Amino acid sequence: MMKRLTALFLALVLLCSLVGCDRQPVVRRPDEGRPGNTGRPEPPRAPDGSDAQEPDAPEEPEDAGDAENAEDAGGEVQAEDLLGFWEGDVYCNQALGLSFALPEDWVPASDEELLGMINIILDSDIVNDRGKMLAQFKKSSVIFGMVASEPNGDFVQIMFESLENQIGKDMITEERYVEMMAAQWDILIEPGGETRDLGETYWTQLGGEDFLVLPADVIEYKQWMYLRRVDDWMAAIVFTTYSDEDVETMTGGASAFAPLDESLYGAGSNGVSGGTGTSGSTGTSGVLTAAGDIGRTFDTMFFDYTVLSVENPAEYDGYTPEDGNQLIVVRVRVKNDFGSTLPMYDTDFPLFWGNGDSDFSWAVDAFNKNMMPLEWELANGEEAVYDMLFEAPADKTEFSLSYLEEYTDKAGRERTGEWYDAYFTLLRPSAA
Repeated sequence: MMKRLTALFLALVLLCSLVGCDRQPVVRRPDEGRPGNTGRPEPPRAPDGSDAQEPDAPEEPEDAGDAENAEDAGGEVQAEDLLGFWEGDVYCNQALGLSFALPEDWVPASDEELLGMINIILDSDIVNDRGKMLAQFKKSSVIFGMVASEPNGDFVQIMFESLENQIGKDMITEERYVEMMAAQWDILIEPGGETRDLGETYWTQLGGEDFLVLPADVIEYKQWMYLRRVDDWMAAIVFTTYSDEDVETMTGGASAFAPLDESLYGAGSNGVSGGTGTSGSTGTSGVLTAAGDIGRTFDTMFFDYTVLSVENPAEYDGYTPEDGNQLIVVRVRVKNDFGSTLPMYDTDFPLFWGNGDSDFSWAVDAFNKNMMPLEWELANGEEAVYDMLFEAPADKTEFSLSYLEEYTDKAGRERTGEWYDAYFTLLRPSAA
């Protein structure tokens, strides 16, 4: 165990050589000005008849006074994509487009353990709630996507370091990153006669993707760091073995990785149900218009909701956007599994395209029978499908249809629970 932790910590220090793993403030999506849809009753009781535990209210972000200037560390890629998810014994990472098949007898680290590894540097609380855990990851300049190990000590880990706040970040290639790590190598391990050596780098493919590999011999183990820049993050897949095998032949090595099967995208955590999410939306012309969490079902405490399709038309039933805007038509399916009739609102589902206070839009008020009404009811066990029409800046392509759990408890207090995001990307220019 001590051997594995030593090797793990060394890899972490190597990866943190640029920024020292400093904490980055993050602002969650804006809530101010959002109508409070608190007409819903308390969540149902637990199976034992006791009151179900009320969800914690979302915590205020650190340095909230700098909300206008704060952004998620690491550019366009979302923390959820970096963290990835498990589908059975297969780990899937959307940011890298790779999957990892867990070998027999290997054990993956839990989400809490992954956060605890960052806790070595950040000294942040380890949380059991995945939503809070993702919030903690978003504050960090280092994210652990996955760590898996076998009883003899061999292990593989996937980490990401944010380059967002680095001077000359656009010039930091994989090769330059290695140079910066090599310059610090002598101070990472104190002198003492240990055998340590950084080998020559080389390019290779892992799961069909190109990586720069940095091999190293350290004390009594061997390590290979596969590096690849992803937007404003430097990804590192690190293989460590205490045997004489190399990265190609070791169990849990390079052969355990494969291209990501996009049909697994619907199987992640944070309320996402299993299933065959399509990951894409085809418009009326048959052209793929959007990709992302399309066909993916989000299971909230009140209902399930699924983005069925996304359109980006020039007009919708005679409605055209204002100058500088585009139209986004999101078709949503909502199913009530709460146990009683629910009041519903079109303001349940705002459309976001950023973290700024004005980077979101409410749906246009319904003017035909296909559009979601301003207020409506959904009986228990029933489902409804509606179009939601939004205006958004014409230059934006990254969006999320979001939902925040809100209700009123027996004492008349307004409560909030989890936040859900169905992300999607437009794949063709705006028709506006």
